[in-house]
Amino acid sequence: ELPLLLDPVSDTDYLLIDFDETGTPVPTVAGWGDSRVRGTTKILHLDAPQMIEARQRVWRDCERRLQRAHDALNAGSDKYTVDHEKTAREWIQEVCQMLRPDAEMSAVARACVAKSEHLWARNLSSNPQALMPMLPS
Repeated sequence: ELPLLLDPVSDTDYLLIDFDETGTPVPTVAGWGDSRVRGTTKILHLDAPQMIEARQRVWRDCERRLQRAHDALNAGSDKYTVDHEKTAREWIQEVCQMLRPDAEMSAVARACVAKSEHLWARNLSSNPQALMPMLPS
């Protein structure tokens, strides 16, 4: 007998589901994995309007922080100051907090970072320091 529902503590099941900017759960594979994601979505109501809206809020918050960090990192060299560095670091730290496994809806934040238009931001999710507790700077 094969399990239909995704197991949230499985070493691999979490890889089968992703989220898009609309807050919708999407399968990352075809075949049986796709069926499991769709079955889990239907049975657990992962597509309920309240869940979709909550994911959209997390996505927007993450995207806003990434953009503010990006703006600070890309200040013109003639105008770049220590304040820009501090601001960028603070925004990046906030995004990293959203990526931590114990953060609410961290899978949505990880999806947002992975699909970011900013190359530097996409590197955050593969950075082990992003998941470590933030130390005061």
